[in-house]
Amino acid sequence: MTHSIDPDLLLAMARAETDECVDAISPKGAVGLMQLMPSTASSYGVDNRFDPVQNALGAARFIDHLRGDRLTLPEIIAAYNAGESAVARAGGVPHYRETEQYVRRVLWLYLIGHVPHTLAASAGAAQHSTVKSRTSVAKTSRHFGGSDSDILAQLAEVRRTRQQSVALDAPKQ
Repeated sequence: MTHSIDPDLLLAMARAETDECVDAISPKGAVGLMQLMPSTASSYGVDNRFDPVQNALGAARFIDHLRGDRLTLPEIIAAYNAGESAVARAGGVPHYRETEQYVRRVLWLYLIGHVPHTLAASAGAAQHSTVKSRTSVAKTSRHFGGSDSDILAQLAEVRRTRQQSVALDAPKQ
């Protein structure tokens, strides 16, 4: 774990940000794998935002900083996307369409490894990266609702079920 951050979370964020493209540039000026803005990169020791190692380490340092604010996982993800002040003003995930979709996308990628096609289609329009998403999708009609903690619990159950299914399908040795 980098900075005590689950590498799967960093990977999910990189996939949501740029589909792991190291030379992505957003219209707002965010650069690289984890889409760091100049001030964030500077604050967290990134000299070359296009260097994937520096970029990912800078992002990990920033996420580590956000964890110190005692935010929930959805709030950390939202603060990464919209900024700490937006999360503080909203008292949680701000009601910005882009941020809400980003949080959902990262959580899906982190907890089960893909975004269902019904959500991927709606989130694709709000993706701010210059890189088109190539995330694999699964067909599902499952609807998740409720509070952030309810959604996290539901997604964790889907992940457990998926892992059990994969284990049962594995060839016997």
